[in-house]
Amino acid sequence: MSLKSFDDFCAKMVNNEPLSQKEILDERQKITRRQITARAAVLFSILSVANTFIMDCGLKWCETFTAPMLWFYIVSYVYWLIANAVKGSLFGVEGTLYAKRNGILFVFISVFDGLLLLFDDKEFVVLKDGMLSNKFMAAVLLALSLLSGIITLLLAHRYNKPKDEDE
Repeated sequence: MSLKSFDDFCAKMVNNEPLSQKEILDERQKITRRQITARAAVLFSILSVANTFIMDCGLKWCETFTAPMLWFYIVSYVYWLIANAVKGSLFGVEGTLYAKRNGILFVFISVFDGLLLLFDDKEFVVLKDGMLSNKFMAAVLLALSLLSGIITLLLAHRYNKPKDEDE
């Protein structure tokens, strides 16, 4: 923000003039994002508590307790991404730069860790002693995080497309 536009913004606030729609939309985005974040946190908590209860009762379906929690986290994050995109609160006034970086990091880390998992010396098994193996759980987690990175990049591209056509 330039010094002149900041002075104009302060003058409007002091004179009690209505601010531009951008400020109002920004506040709406914050409120919407906060509500969606709360829903995603509740979703993650419910899934985690149910999983812990089920596994403590003896129906252990996975080798460790933490691997399903990571699944639930990434599922909640994908819900958060999609819900914010639908409500129009995913990208702020600053544009899609931060979201693109986040998506690129998710894709890069998922591909890199997937290659490490693929070329590991240990044998890849889906079931181990009647439970899902940690290696399989990690592979699915990496696939879900790759999916979330691709979704982020696609949403950023879709958001920027109308702006590019206007110019």
